[in-house]
Amino acid sequence: MRNFRLHIEPHIGNMKVYEVDTFVIQKLVSKLGEEGLSVDVIKKNKHLINQFFEYAKDNKWVVDNPTSKLKVRSKDRTNTEGKERYKALNPEERAIFLEALNKDEANFIKPLCILLMFAGLRIGEACALKWKDVNFENKTLKVERGITQVAKFDEKGKVIERVTVVGDTKTACSVREIPITDIVVETLKTWRKKQDFRQKMDTSIKVNLIDSDAFIFANDDGSVRTYSGCRKIFGRFIDRNRLQKYNIH
Repeated sequence: MRNFRLHIEPHIGNMKVYEVDTFVIQKLVSKLGEEGLSVDVIKKNKHLINQFFEYAKDNKWVVDNPTSKLKVRSKDRTNTEGKERYKALNPEERAIFLEALNKDEANFIKPLCILLMFAGLRIGEACALKWKDVNFENKTLKVERGITQVAKFDEKGKVIERVTVVGDTKTACSVREIPITDIVVETLKTWRKKQDFRQKMDTSIKVNLIDSDAFIFANDDGSVRTYSGCRKIFGRFIDRNRLQKYNIH
């Protein structure tokens, strides 16, 4: 309850209970996301607000519960009706995909895909990984954060943009330390050497891309990569290597 008050009070302040409407709660949820709180924490706060307004409604302090139609989502769901469902690659398809990765090493796609395939990470977890999370000696990887998108709203409650934030993983159980295979270890070592070489040769890169606190797949300014950005670059990789028919995502 103490954390709940810490997050809520600065945004609702001294408003009367009957003055709080859905728009106020929506702005609050958006603000909590901008502050870097995980979707799980935001949902817990929303649940507590909902409980309070249900109590207020029962006691006739308010007519309606302003949180009743409010939903907290980590990302928009895509309607997949009529579309082919994604499925696991068979051994032949995996071989073709890995061959393409080995031939096309223009950017971070190869180390990212190797990490996803052989360590079983979600894309949001992989983007949020830092070099300090990798123990090359013990061949382990610590997963304790992820990226998510949070909506920003205008004065009318309309979504004007979505911001990528780094926060906790989806659930407490998602925080874990996992063993990684030799192919993951060697791929990440190679990627780290490439990043080191790039920043030494490219004077426009002003941050240390291999610092222990740097994101493994950081943009050249050190910022975290977004899911949409990764998807666009991956899409170009698929097109270059004519892999569209395999429906790899």
